Amino acid sequence: MLEKHCEDDARHMARSPSDAALTSVAEVVGKMTSFLESIGDVDATLEQMCDNLVDAVPGADAAGVTVIRRGRPVTIVVTDGCVRAVDRAQYDADEGPCLEAAATRTPVRVTSGVAAQRYPEFWTRNADTGMRSFLSTPVSVGDERYGALNLYSRSDHGFEHADTSTICVTVVESLLAIARRADDAQRQVDGLRAALESRAVIDQCKGIVMVVLDITDDQAFALIRWRSQETNTPVRLLCRQILADLSAEPLGEGLESTVGTVLMTAHTRVAAGG
Repeated sequence: MLEKHCEDDARHMARSPSDAALTSVAEVVGKMTSFLESIGDVDATLEQMCDNLVDAVPGADAAGVTVIRRGRPVTIVVTDGCVRAVDRAQYDADEGPCLEAAATRTPVRVTSGVAAQRYPEFWTRNADTGMRSFLSTPVSVGDERYGALNLYSRSDHGFEHADTSTICVTVVESLLAIARRADDAQRQVDGLRAALESRAVIDQCKGIVMVVLDITDDQAFALIRWRSQETNTPVRLLCRQILADLSAEPLGEGLESTVGTVLMTAHTRVAAGG
């Protein structure tokens, strides 16, 4: 008798929806983990994660990521074109599950009936998208509010397995944090590259002024900085314009006069757009 009960329990566990859901989540985690070693294109990484979520979460037909940039919501990743339409309906109405999740930092799961009552303007604008129920989870990096991860269903009650969704969202949130750091690192690299390019332009300009006017390094930079301050023109832009002007001038006798003239007038061409 005991053996029969054990066999029955084993068969029940094998058929358990929650067990199958956890297995599905484990597969998603396995797929996502492989991304950590090769994060390069952040948007592509987020898109792949959203695709995996749609495959894993029961009822999910599409997914997307909303971020808050300069106080405004922006959709950066979608798995289906209709997601942008749903998000646009929320942004235009200034209400909806993803905006609520991002603002309150709490998950928002709504059926079609709840959405129609809680967000009437959004629901009216959303009528033609085909999406009927929603699960939005806030995404934060440290104390910084970042946005929301959004799942969409064409069913009126698309997200009955909330536990599975929560597990998946937790995994994605941690990966989003990594992706955000990768994105920040790329911006720092781009900024450093721009700074180095700017330094090269300034050094070239300073070198020409030194040689032609027969002055020291400090004197050349002081002269350029004086023109920058007098004309309210950034040093980098002023130097770039000076180099462009001199490259277009025939070099020969009177070079000192030419450099002096360019120094005194380059700011006008910067203001005029070159």
